[in-house]
Amino acid sequence: RRMQKMNMPLEGIRHVPNEFTALCFITTDRADNQITGFCPSAMNYPCEYEFGQVDPGKDLAIIAAGNMSDMKRYPAFFKKQGLRYIYDPSQQITSISGEELQESVTGSFMFISNDYELEMMLKALGMANKEELLELTPHVVTTLGSQGSLLLTGEGEIHIPAVFTEELKDPTGAGDSLRGGMLAALHRGESLVKAIQTGTVAASFCVEKYGTQEHCFDQKIFDYRFSNTFGRE
Repeated sequence: RRMQKMNMPLEGIRHVPNEFTALCFITTDRADNQITGFCPSAMNYPCEYEFGQVDPGKDLAIIAAGNMSDMKRYPAFFKKQGLRYIYDPSQQITSISGEELQESVTGSFMFISNDYELEMMLKALGMANKEELLELTPHVVTTLGSQGSLLLTGEGEIHIPAVFTEELKDPTGAGDSLRGGMLAALHRGESLVKAIQTGTVAASFCVEKYGTQEHCFDQKIFDYRFSNTFGRE
């Protein structure tokens, strides 16, 4: 019902009878370190979503942590369709072999992770540094919490600062908020730097609330925070 109120499409949601929705319990200490307990439940089943006609020139996909079968199947599907996709394995990195991770990230539009997940990815791939990832994907984005994020390309590295907020209550969900804002901006045709900046502003609203879906904003306050941090175009 909540999703319907927000006019979100529901056709991609699979209902699995007699299974709970996947549950995630996150404990955060005062230094924002987190321990996660996860029960996959319905996520043990593949989504079985069949994409309609895709437009490689406009459409963009993201492969995030989820059902293992989906995470292994969709990279090959998107590459066959010529569709740009972002590879974001996050918590599932330790559950996927190095060979499968390399196959999935190769040919992607972007690899995105936090700094800890990046180290796990490099270890799994047997790489000494993140620059080696550029041999597999043209863009590497690393989120650094309150330190902002880094965009690495063949032309060098760019630092995108975090957005100042007077209240920092809960970091849970900030990464997802950043990705959502970034994807929305890329869909509008914005540059990659501006897309990450947009995602960074979106994440700033998330950390001001306890819980991952309690924040909200309108265009006016969003634009105000964006211009205060990154300036006007």
